[in-house]
Amino acid sequence: TGSNSLATGLLSVPATAGVVRSGWDPEHIDGGGPLSRLAVLVFVAYLLVDLGVGVVDYRQRVTFWLGWVHHACYLALCLHLLERGRTNGMCMFLIEEVPTAVLAASR
Repeated sequence: TGSNSLATGLLSVPATAGVVRSGWDPEHIDGGGPLSRLAVLVFVAYLLVDLGVGVVDYRQRVTFWLGWVHHACYLALCLHLLERGRTNGMCMFLIEEVPTAVLAASR
């Protein structure tokens, strides 16, 4: 979780900064570049690994809603945005992973 949060958070900074610099231009939010695409791909990989590890190591905590539905919805959204080339918008939310990385580092 800590590694993913650090990677996705840092990879999303350029796209998020670009959105802000564009004056929150909807066309820029609707776009995507190599780093924003990579950030979303790393997040997709994390979602899949988190479910896999969860099923093996802490099955009782992978509930239907907070495990399967939550991860499936994020996966569907991310795959849709990747397919459409609209990853800048997702990066605006992935930057919120930075505080998670800080919390993970303090453990």
